Amino acid sequence: RNLFVSVGASRFSRSGQRVFLFQDQVFKLNESDRITVTPFQLSAGYRFLGRRTPRPTRPARFTPYAGGGVGWYRFSETSAHSTADEDEKTTNAGYHVLAGVETPIRSWMAAAVDGRWSFVPNAFGDSASRVASLYDEHNLGGFTLSVRIIVGQ
Repeated sequence: RNLFVSVGASRFSRSGQRVFLFQDQVFKLNESDRITVTPFQLSAGYRFLGRRTPRPTRPARFTPYAGGGVGWYRFSETSAHSTADEDEKTTNAGYHVLAGVETPIRSWMAAAVDGRWSFVPNAFGDSASRVASLYDEHNLGGFTLSVRIIVGQ
């Protein structure tokens, strides 16, 4: 009952403007751009249920948990007038740690809130022509706060 395994997928997408980098200066190209990140994550962890008592008692109101895992992160950058060579599509492996708390709603359902820190090193490559290199960005990961509904025991 203390151990858990979970599988998750999510999607983040944001619009902006395509830019050109020349001699450490960024020039806007007045061309719309869309960046999408789609993580697929496998996690395992431990739920801190507390001590068992000999007689049945009411379940704990809040149960903390912690864990970690691996993930695959699909990164894409597209533009309406770009060619396939100008678009970026990569998949990178990464790792994450998580901690949260859950509370029962019904005997077969619970609600949970957790924070997750992901590490996706070298996701943007080492090319000096990339805007990410100007800002010393190499890691696609970051912090995510999630609210979830858990079905099952």
